[in-house]
Amino acid sequence: LGTDLHRLLQQLRLNPTLSIEALVNRMFVDRKDEILDAVNFVRGQSNPPMAELLKSGNAEWGFQVQFPQAILEGQIDLWGIVDGQLWLIDYKSGDPSHVAKAFDQLEIYGLALRRMGYEQPAHLAVIYPFAEKVEMKKLNESVEILKKYPALSGLSEDKLG
Repeated sequence: LGTDLHRLLQQLRLNPTLSIEALVNRMFVDRKDEILDAVNFVRGQSNPPMAELLKSGNAEWGFQVQFPQAILEGQIDLWGIVDGQLWLIDYKSGDPSHVAKAFDQLEIYGLALRRMGYEQPAHLAVIYPFAEKVEMKKLNESVEILKKYPALSGLSEDKLG
C-alpha cells in the first residue's frame, strides 16, 4: 500500500494534469476512498508547502555521494526548494511512533544534499498520509549529523564541500 501511494504521489509531480481520482478509481477498487483521502491530505498541506513541492520538487530522487570514508546512497521521496527553504519529505504508511527513525534517514539525506552544495535553511518532514499526521523539524548542522553516524566519523567540517 505504501509503495502504491508513493507511485501516486510521484505521478502528481510527473503529470500535474493527471486525474488522480480516475487513477485511484482504476487502481484501488476496494480502498479507493482511503487512498484518495490520503493523497488529498498530502496535497493539502501548507506546512510543508506540498502543492509547490509536488509541482517543482524532485520526486523519488535517487542519489549517490562519495565521502572520504563511505558512499552515501539513497532515494528521497520528495525534496525541493520553496521560497529559499530546502524541504526533504518522507512519506510513511506505517506507525507514526517510529518517526525518530524516519528523521534519522532524512538527516542523512540532508547531509548528502549539503555535500552537493545545497546550503539553504533546511526542514525535514515525515508525512503519514493514512494517519493524517505530519512531523517536522529543522535539519541539524552537518557536524552534528556526522557525530551521530560513526561510519562517517572520519569526515571533518571542511570536507563537506
